[in-house]
Amino acid sequence: MELPKYVDTSRTERIGVNKAALILSQMGLIFRETSNSDIGIDGQIEEVDEYCSATGRVMAVQIKSGKSYLHEKDDGWRFYVDEAHKNYWRLFPIPVMLLVHNTEDGNIYFLDAKYTLNSTGEIVIPKKNILSPQNKGEFLKTLGGCHTKYSEIEDVFNMMQSEIYSDGDFSITFFELFVLGLTNLCSDLFYDVSIATEIAQSKSKEGISIGQVFHDFLWNYILFLVKENLAEINFHACLYDYEVRLIQPRFIAPLTYRGRQLSHYVSSLEQQYLEDSGVPIICESFVNLNFDHYSVIRLERLTELRVKLEHAVIK
Repeated sequence: MELPKYVDTSRTERIGVNKAALILSQMGLIFRETSNSDIGIDGQIEEVDEYCSATGRVMAVQIKSGKSYLHEKDDGWRFYVDEAHKNYWRLFPIPVMLLVHNTEDGNIYFLDAKYTLNSTGEIVIPKKNILSPQNKGEFLKTLGGCHTKYSEIEDVFNMMQSEIYSDGDFSITFFELFVLGLTNLCSDLFYDVSIATEIAQSKSKEGISIGQVFHDFLWNYILFLVKENLAEINFHACLYDYEVRLIQPRFIAPLTYRGRQLSHYVSSLEQQYLEDSGVPIICESFVNLNFDHYSVIRLERLTELRVKLEHAVIK
C-alpha cells in the first residue's frame, strides 16, 4: 500500500529548525518561525533583556540544515547561495542571520548574511561562530551588541553627561555630541567626527591629538545611541565603516520617540534652572553639502556623458 513519504531532507530541515529554536531559547531570545512559504526568510528573532522584557530589536533568520551546505575554507565554512537570495538579503530592511546546522558535528553556525554580503560579497562563516549562550554577544553584534535594559530618560541624560573624553584642556561628553548633532528642526540627529573636532577647537587652546582612544570614545557614543534606541541608525552601515573601511561613520538619522523624550527633558531642565538667553540648548544645527570646484567639474562631466549617450542611441 502506497503512503506519503517523509523524506530525509524534510526531516533534516526540521531537526535544524528545532535545534536552533532550542538554543535561541537557551540564549534568552524569542524565535518566531514563519508559517507561510519560504522565500529566503524562515522567521524572526527578537532580543530580550536581562529583565525578561522584549526590546523590539529584531533580526530575520534563515535556517539551513545539512553538511552539504558547508564547504570548508581555512578557519571557516563557505556557504553558497544563488544571486536571487543574495539580492533579497541585501535589500532586507533588518539584519538577516544565517544559521546552518552541521549534521556531522551537531553545531549550528551563524553569520549575519546581509552585513557580510554588503561588506565582502561572499559568505564565509567562521568556525568559532557556534550558536550558543556563550556567543550571545557576537551573535547580536550587528544589532549593536547585547542589551541590558532601556534606561529611564533622566538616567540616559546623566550617563551621557558622565561619559567624558579628556585631553589636556579639552573635554567632550556624549551629550555635547548629541546636542550639537540635532538638525532638521531637531527631528534628526547628525553625526560626523567633525562635530567632535569642532567642539575641541572651541574649547582647547593647545589643540588635540586624535588617537585610538578618541576614536573608541566616538564609537562607544554610537553604540550608546543604538543600545538606548535614541535614533533610527543604520548600524550595519556604521559597523562597515568602522570595521572594514576603518573610518568614523557619518549619518543623519531620525530621532526615535526616546530621542525626542531626551530633548524635551533637557528643555525642561533648562527652563527650570537657566535664564532665557534667546538660544536654547535644544536647537538645530545646519548641515550643508559644499558646492565646490570639484562639484562644477562633476556637473560638466555629467552633461558630457548625457550628450554622448544620446549620440550613441541615435547611431
